[in-house]
Amino acid sequence: MDGIRWLSAESHFDLGYWVVFARGIGPEELLDRMGAEAGSVRRLDRFDAGDLMDELDTAVLRAGESCGWAFAVSEGGPGGTNSSQALSSASAGSEAVEFWRTVNQDKMFAYARNGEEVFRCEPGQVHPLPTGGFSPDSVSAASLGLPGTAADTAIGSERDALTVAEEVFGLNLPKDEVLEGVLLTAPLP
Repeated sequence: MDGIRWLSAESHFDLGYWVVFARGIGPEELLDRMGAEAGSVRRLDRFDAGDLMDELDTAVLRAGESCGWAFAVSEGGPGGTNSSQALSSASAGSEAVEFWRTVNQDKMFAYARNGEEVFRCEPGQVHPLPTGGFSPDSVSAASLGLPGTAADTAIGSERDALTVAEEVFGLNLPKDEVLEGVLLTAPLP
């Protein structure tokens, strides 16, 4: 298993990335929930998806499945997409986790369940913690090893956020599949 920490240091994502994980659904359903254009899903590698992104001037998602979670990844960050809305849609009847980084080094880590955002933070910034726990199993922020008080916390870096999510949720993004493989692909409107 590759985990997801590798995203923070991967040179192929120097211009940013956006990845959303949703538990218990398939890749096609995740693309649909995130607003992919109907009838536009096809199988492409990273390079052809990049060409499509340049041609259409919009975010292009590539989707797969690993460890019981569907994932959708796009190079260059969310690209004008309302990532909060996409995350909430992805989590309907389930749960979803999101990460993104832009070319300007803006970063985000968020978690939603049953269509409602539970937690969103920018790594390196202090944010209030959710009072109802962090995951369906009521994992508290303290049990995640996050520094801070019961009222707020700071995740020190992008890698810290990825590490926390990898360990708590068991997330895996298969590196070779994402960088070299062919995945279901669709542009966002």
